[in-house]
Amino acid sequence: MTKKIVDLFFLISISFLLVSCNENSSPEYTLVTGESFSLSGNIPKGFLFEAEYILSVYSYDEVGNKVLYTKDDYEFNSELNSIRRTLNSRIPNFNTHNVTFNENGTFSFNGVPRNPPLINLLQIYIDYKSRTSFKPINNKSILKDNNLDGTINIYVYGDSIASGAQTYSQYFNGNDSDSFVGLLRKYLNVDDSINVINKSENGQVSDYFYNDYQSAITDGADLFIIEFGMNDHIEGKARLNNFISNINDAVINILNSGNQVVIVGFFQQNVLWDRENTIDTIEYNEALKNIADNNNVPFVDIYNLYNNLSNKHVIEDITADWMHHPNDFGHKLYFSSLLPYFLLNNNEISIPNYIGKPVL
Repeated sequence: MTKKIVDLFFLISISFLLVSCNENSSPEYTLVTGESFSLSGNIPKGFLFEAEYILSVYSYDEVGNKVLYTKDDYEFNSELNSIRRTLNSRIPNFNTHNVTFNENGTFSFNGVPRNPPLINLLQIYIDYKSRTSFKPINNKSILKDNNLDGTINIYVYGDSIASGAQTYSQYFNGNDSDSFVGLLRKYLNVDDSINVINKSENGQVSDYFYNDYQSAITDGADLFIIEFGMNDHIEGKARLNNFISNINDAVINILNSGNQVVIVGFFQQNVLWDRENTIDTIEYNEALKNIADNNNVPFVDIYNLYNNLSNKHVIEDITADWMHHPNDFGHKLYFSSLLPYFLLNNNEISIPNYIGKPVL
């Protein structure tokens, strides 16, 4: 009897190993890279996904050097799926972030000295393995569906978000490699026939795009990614019609020229800024979605994506400026939402920097 049990256990073990080694089987863990946190005191914060074990906890110092932390600096609670600073932790304490507020509880932006101060150097990033599986990527690729043959030139027009403001690559090295544009370029770089050109500029509004997109068509653009609204909507309803006209007229002309378009929305910035109006944020995003729907082009809904992030405080954890610039992890979320429209093939299982939707 004992021998039969041993033999049965052996067969089960071998079967498990064979299934685990099958290249077509699901991976045992999902790798999550660079999830960002701002930790205050010893208050715990939850992970976006179920963390099984932590691979690395790190931040960056004032000159861009990577700072690694040990278990002496943090406490990982697997039952609560959370992390917090220890008593003598070297991890930056977000309590040191000081903002000057107005009497009514809002703040006014100031460039020098900066108010609110940047928070990118107060944040930590965590690489971990999770038992949470990601849903398969819904392939909506427009690279092949629309018969884009030969060299494909993707032009990105946007504001400081698309230019990667305050991502670490921009902050320390002046380039966009950590932005969603840079991540998309890196992913597509395996194909030498695809070029990603970033025409985005800090502080720009849709007027800039409307006045420049024709030059991109002349230069050989095949596909446009349009990311505006964060700056435009500050002017409220007075600018909304102009915003709609700029984007819609350009999209129609681009499509009539035989090119493709993807429109990207924007998230709810810090509601404590004295110039923010949440109604305008909603209306401008709705305008972008309506333009996309009316012209039958993809719309990437960043507003609802960010609103539905469980366990994350978007302004503290996902922005780099405590206002409206996504940090490195925030750009991974943008990239991951764009990716279905740019998949190179149907069989990709693990894509670097991709943060998927969990299987619940």
